[in-house]
Amino acid sequence: MKWILPFCLLLAAHSSLAASWLDAYQRQDFATAKQGFVELIPLANETAAYNLGVMALHGQGQPVDEATALGYFFLAAELEHPGARSAIQQVSDALSAEQLSEAEQVYTALQQRIQLPKRRADAITQRTAGPEPVSRPAPQYPVDAARRGQFGYVMLRFLVDEEGKVQTIDTLDAFPQGVFERSATRAVRRWQYEATGEKHIVRVRMDFRLDADLNFQRVHALLHNDKLWDFANAGSPRHQEVLGTLFELVAMGSNKSWQVRHELSEQDMAPDLSLFRDRSRLSASLDDFVGLAHIELGSGGRITQVDFLREGSNWDEEQLLAATINTAAAPGRYRILSSQNHRGRYQLHIQPIQELPANMTARYWWDMAARNGDRRAQQILAAFDPHWEQYLIAQQDPEVLAWSGTQRILNGETELGWAMLEQAIAQNNATAKALKKQLL
Repeated sequence: MKWILPFCLLLAAHSSLAASWLDAYQRQDFATAKQGFVELIPLANETAAYNLGVMALHGQGQPVDEATALGYFFLAAELEHPGARSAIQQVSDALSAEQLSEAEQVYTALQQRIQLPKRRADAITQRTAGPEPVSRPAPQYPVDAARRGQFGYVMLRFLVDEEGKVQTIDTLDAFPQGVFERSATRAVRRWQYEATGEKHIVRVRMDFRLDADLNFQRVHALLHNDKLWDFANAGSPRHQEVLGTLFELVAMGSNKSWQVRHELSEQDMAPDLSLFRDRSRLSASLDDFVGLAHIELGSGGRITQVDFLREGSNWDEEQLLAATINTAAAPGRYRILSSQNHRGRYQLHIQPIQELPANMTARYWWDMAARNGDRRAQQILAAFDPHWEQYLIAQQDPEVLAWSGTQRILNGETELGWAMLEQAIAQNNATAKALKKQLL
């Protein structure tokens, strides 16, 4: 039988979560370790389920219980833990019919505790549309950050009032933390949106970089010299959250559109930053096109196939097949998007569609960190994913209560929204207090 995962003994000093139950396991404080693993079961954490099975099987801090162990292995297999099916085969062959029945009952009870779906979404997407921007002055680059050659991004969430003025501002995510947040916040306070007569919650991200291209040498150093990749793969929730933020920055700085590949191979165990490097700028005879399409490009820059055309696009498939991308474009799949900027002009973006391993996406690592109990990653996902939002509401997270309550008030769910906002205020949450002043 495979022993509890080896990486559990390596990371006691690298995250608050690891310092509790992983370190407890190393000290053979099995009661504390078990409590930590049990707390992760509602998050559909396959490693926690597998480790609880191992502990029950070997009688670590409890009497040996093969039926309970098998029940945990059943859950770990459902959540796609790589070692679970082998464990099931080894354990179940030695059990009686009565024990097998008991294991099924344990498994059924565990399933009822799961509060989140096991499948991850491919990307982070906005759920609501906000007002159109009228004026957005650029942020100042912090002098110290420029001197050190630092780059990064800030994701902000804020309330826009009826007149289009920005009010309460909250930092949803930033990389690196404590460097660009103040500059981003100061800039957003001067922004002006269209006056709609209604309040809106808006989310934006600001990229900070000194050069047009991202400094991949620094990204490589963060991944390898600082061992960010190693610690994240070893299971440190804090490193997983930071790695997700880094990949969000890298992907958004690339002139590509991504198709996520969930089945990982051995070569995916080392990050290939070359996937992000191509920043070619392509042109096309699509000056009047408005909408979104995925196309197949042949030799000579000719569009040979239209794989997808969004409803509402002003061109039909026949018009696209008659168009030409510049001849420098390599054959393959491309994403064509023409959208309106804040000045009311349409801009055409042509991006190659490239396959990207799931473990080089922000969503993959944020999800891993969140399921390992990292609250920051959970809060990031809650801003975009209703499953995580509902989970943190149930956990009485004040930040999520404040913003989700405000959104419900704006949607007309007044009684529920105010109750959530007051729950956040009762926890002395400054953001909730500021939002209340704007809503009254």
